[in-house]
Amino acid sequence: MFKGGFCMGGLKFKVIILDGNNLFYRLKAVHDKEKGSAKTIFEVYLQYLNDFEKVYLEEGGKFYILFDNPVSKSRFRKEIDPEYKSNRLSESKQFYRELDFLQALILYYKDNWFLSYKHDFEADDIVFYILKYFEKDSYTLLVSEDFDWSRLITDKIILYKNKDFYTKEKFNKDFGFTPSIERVVRYKTIRGDKSDGIVPGLPNLPKQALINFVKDKRPLDYIIKNIENIDYFNSDWKAKFLHAKAKIKLNYALVNFIPLSRREVYDCVFSCKFRKKALNSLLKCSNIKLDFDGRLIESKSNLFNGFQKER
Repeated sequence: MFKGGFCMGGLKFKVIILDGNNLFYRLKAVHDKEKGSAKTIFEVYLQYLNDFEKVYLEEGGKFYILFDNPVSKSRFRKEIDPEYKSNRLSESKQFYRELDFLQALILYYKDNWFLSYKHDFEADDIVFYILKYFEKDSYTLLVSEDFDWSRLITDKIILYKNKDFYTKEKFNKDFGFTPSIERVVRYKTIRGDKSDGIVPGLPNLPKQALINFVKDKRPLDYIIKNIENIDYFNSDWKAKFLHAKAKIKLNYALVNFIPLSRREVYDCVFSCKFRKKALNSLLKCSNIKLDFDGRLIESKSNLFNGFQKER
């Protein structure tokens, strides 16, 4: 069940975009510790989505659930750096089967939901292009524990993370700068990202120097070429910056978005459609009780034949 923080005074959003893999990892970790739970991970996951939608999505709004390939580790970024995400351990085959099955359930679960998946791309790449191409001016709530999603915060876009709502003001209070794509990219370039196996580009850089670098509007290449004229670095940090410039440029390339065309994004976003018999068939095959959702109670009919007719 969804247990959020404050409700932002009843504010609702036209669009919610949720990091599907991220949520599955978190809910499954809790679910697996609760041995003997009467509910399956699928029931827990769908109930979370239902509760979140009820509280934060306005009537007639859109709910996107984004998945990435948990195995590929992004071929494009691996080409830039073979060590990208090399620190992540593979899950069991059962884990990946459950994730695939969950996506099948979501496709047949609700009419206003959208599922997105693209091989070799990560959810934090796709979310940027969904906002750019399809939901540019919508009041949107992003839902992810991934720091990468914070670069998309604007006056109209809020990030729900760590059971808190990150507006531009909240983010600025916590990190010392107003978020933007370029600023968050620069922050991660220097600080790195342990979860993605990205080593800090310039370890132990003092906070104020980091914030000044993040806020600097001049291109990265300009800063590197003119480091002697950058007044927020002292002589020692100028030397360290030049020494680490290869790693800094590598990190900068890793944390930027991978280019995607409008057509590529369109092809990886699937409109979900509630199909009662299809859902019942899937759930019965996995011995999941149907009574967790009142819409799914089915009479004693041939569910398989019903599924074929719906298709």
